[in-house]
Amino acid sequence: MKYLNWLNLASNGITSFSIKPLRFALAVGLFFALLAFGYGVYAISIVFLGMTVPGWAWLIASIVFLSGIQLLVLGVIGEYIGKMYMELKQRPAYLIAKTNIDKSTIHPTTEPTSTLSLERRAAMT
Repeated sequence: MKYLNWLNLASNGITSFSIKPLRFALAVGLFFALLAFGYGVYAISIVFLGMTVPGWAWLIASIVFLSGIQLLVLGVIGEYIGKMYMELKQRPAYLIAKTNIDKSTIHPTTEPTSTLSLERRAAMT
């Protein structure tokens, strides 16, 4: 049970702070698609040389190619989801530790905007 909790914590750590696993799926899909394309070229050359086992080369090439395309599309969808996830976290692009601007000289010209989240606004009504 202790190790299951560690695995859950590791999974959350990997998926919560990075979209690298999604990019990894994209790269693996592209690799398999290119591998299948290369194997398809090899299979065509073997057919022209007359040294084939009927159906074997095309079966393997099509399975690997379709698997690669599936992983490629999954990676692209994952990229979209990852970008939405990063936007939803609403982290600032950078943090400012200190400034040399005197706060007493700043005069806001408009009303400050509310920074309440939607959940807090809904709870207040």
